[in-house]
Amino acid sequence: MTRKGIYSASLALTAGLILGGCNSTLVGDNMDDQIRNGISGDGAEGIVTSWNASESPDLAVPADGIQSFGRTYANVSVNYDITQTGKIADATIGHTASGTFTAVHTDGSVVTKEITDDFGQRSVTASEDEGGNWNVDRVSVFSGSSADGETQISKVTVSWGDQQVVFDDPATLYDRDVLTFAPNEPVTVTVTVNDGDVIGVIHQLNASVEPISHKLLEPTTAVDLTNTYLAPSEPGQYFTYVDVFDKAAVSDTETPYSAAAWGMPYFVTE
Repeated sequence: MTRKGIYSASLALTAGLILGGCNSTLVGDNMDDQIRNGISGDGAEGIVTSWNASESPDLAVPADGIQSFGRTYANVSVNYDITQTGKIADATIGHTASGTFTAVHTDGSVVTKEITDDFGQRSVTASEDEGGNWNVDRVSVFSGSSADGETQISKVTVSWGDQQVVFDDPATLYDRDVLTFAPNEPVTVTVTVNDGDVIGVIHQLNASVEPISHKLLEPTTAVDLTNTYLAPSEPGQYFTYVDVFDKAAVSDTETPYSAAAWGMPYFVTE
């Protein structure tokens, strides 16, 4: 039997790094609730990230007069579209968010931009085990953009050791452990954008979807930005998320906010 259901919920958010529905308990005991809880508990729901500009010294761009910048979402709506066939469920999870983008400049001035209808989406395949628990088997990338759609991430390349995965189709589903690293292994993430005049941030999050770090991506070509990090020393599940922002929107008062986002889980082996 095939069954289709749609669920939506709104979440009020505060400052700091905020998780749009991740690892939250959804009230209810029907099958859709159980599927959603399984996906959310695995961290595969996807997130929208907020961070405070005053707490982000690693995001300084002195050459462009930027001391730091941050984004605070005030509201996030999470929508699930679930199709279940027996013990297999396919879900598309969408996030819509609004809030404020703030840039602190080296001259002491502060630029604030309104954010309306940032949107992000991920697809997931989950299966029910013998104990009745729903577990995530495959995920697409988390892909997002601001309402204007002008800033875009065309692909992300992740390289480690002699391996490389190119994520260039938001609709493609991957085994959830497609990115698996050894402890302290160097991992290079290269983000390719449609317009090189952007500022990029890479976020590392732990298994509880809490922040480990926020770092700038370094421009390496006209359209590529790169960061190399060391995989955590502790085995387990982690998450990498990327935000890119139109540079003019960060550095001046007139250009409207424009951004794009990408994200995937990764694992560190024993």
